[in-house]
Amino acid sequence: MFPKILLRFLREAWGSRKAPAANASKPVYSPDLFDVDDLEAAKAVILNPMRDITTAERWEVETSNLVEEIGRSMGLDANSRLLDFGCAIGRVAKALIERYRCSVGGHATSARRCGSSPSAT
Repeated sequence: MFPKILLRFLREAWGSRKAPAANASKPVYSPDLFDVDDLEAAKAVILNPMRDITTAERWEVETSNLVEEIGRSMGLDANSRLLDFGCAIGRVAKALIERYRCSVGGHATSARRCGSSPSAT
């Protein structure tokens, strides 16, 4: 199931990290960081560049892999209806619609982005 896959990913990604030292500053979440106006800005925020692959290539490969895993684990088809909570610019929603011809509703968490995701239409 998808939640087990997500939990495994989180364990692998964060499991080996040590707790911050008591005197370390606490991370600060700034939702404005993710409130961007275009796809290129979203790519720069969501994905960090890597040595052997560009951010654009990562966007394509990782979106495709994620969408395939979601579709396989949920058995998606043209009759499926999904809610993408926190859809931001609609990367996953758009790819799910294209791949499975399913219906996807998006709920952006940014007040500015609500109802304006270009790929949610």
